[in-house]
Amino acid sequence: TSTFSIYSFNANGLVHSVKMHHISSAISHRKPHVFVLNESKTNSQTAKNLPNGDYQIHEEPGVKTTNHHLYKWGVVLGVRKDIQVVQRLTNLHAALRGRIVVVDVALPQSGNTAHIHRVFGVYAPWD
Repeated sequence: TSTFSIYSFNANGLVHSVKMHHISSAISHRKPHVFVLNESKTNSQTAKNLPNGDYQIHEEPGVKTTNHHLYKWGVVLGVRKDIQVVQRLTNLHAALRGRIVVVDVALPQSGNTAHIHRVFGVYAPWD
C-alpha cells in the first residue's frame, strides 16, 4: 500500500523572509503530497516563496482588518504536481473568504482508476 501525506501548520504570518525560507525548506525536505499553511496574514501571493516548482499552489489571501492596515487569516494549500487536481471549489460562502481552500484531487488506484478525494485547507479562528 502507498501512503498519502499532508503537512499542515499555522504560520502566524508569512511576511518575514527567514520564516518563509524555513517553511520552504521544511516542505522541500518532507515532500508531502499536500501541504497547508494557515494564517498567512497577507493579501499578496506567497507562492513565489514556496517550492512551487514541485507543487500546484492554491491560495486564499488574508482579509483586511477593520480600521487597520493589517490582514488576518489566509490559507495556502499546495498539491504535489504528480497528483492531478481535478478542480478547485471557488463558489464558497462569503463568510469563508480568507479561511478555506478546497480542491478535489485524483488519487491513482490499481486497474487504471482513480479515487477523487476532497482536500480542505482550513483556518478556523475563534471569532
